[in-house]
Amino acid sequence: IFTTLNEALVQPRDAQRLTLRNDKLTTFPTDILTLTNLTFLDLEQNQITSLPEDLDALTNLERLYLLQNKLTDLPDKFANLKKLRTLGLSNNLFSVFPASLTSLEKLEVLDMSNNQLTEIPATIKQMKNLETIALMNNKITRIPPEFLELKKLKRIYLNGNPISTDDIQLLKQTFKKAEIEF
Repeated sequence: IFTTLNEALVQPRDAQRLTLRNDKLTTFPTDILTLTNLTFLDLEQNQITSLPEDLDALTNLERLYLLQNKLTDLPDKFANLKKLRTLGLSNNLFSVFPASLTSLEKLEVLDMSNNQLTEIPATIKQMKNLETIALMNNKITRIPPEFLELKKLKRIYLNGNPISTDDIQLLKQTFKKAEIEF
């Protein structure tokens, strides 16, 4: 695991994992886009406000952690990160569920806790491989019927949302074997 960008840039072919946590970054270091062998990127606890449109240059990325930044949206080409399996976006400033996420067919784990989301889009049903979803401490009031089509869900975390009792019961009935927290 490389913990400085300079180390990774010296050996770009060997750079598969890069962690730049708490580096006080305010912008995404565009040199990272040259590290096309990256499968793991952790930029937690920074001050990043936006991601570059050509982030999809990281075609091998499987795990991306952007927790505790200041993101409000994702670039349109984010949907081209076709190998992405785990995505951490908690503790950012999202008020709308990014549409590009629903195109990530291989995504298994999504954490968007502690944002300002008010709803889950109906298009979430496209995320057929989702096994874990964490949407804690948002402002979500209802669960769309399409959410119930996510048959692979094993863990659902919705604590801290003003979800109706009817929706909670429907989730419990639909996902009997899943771990559900309200």
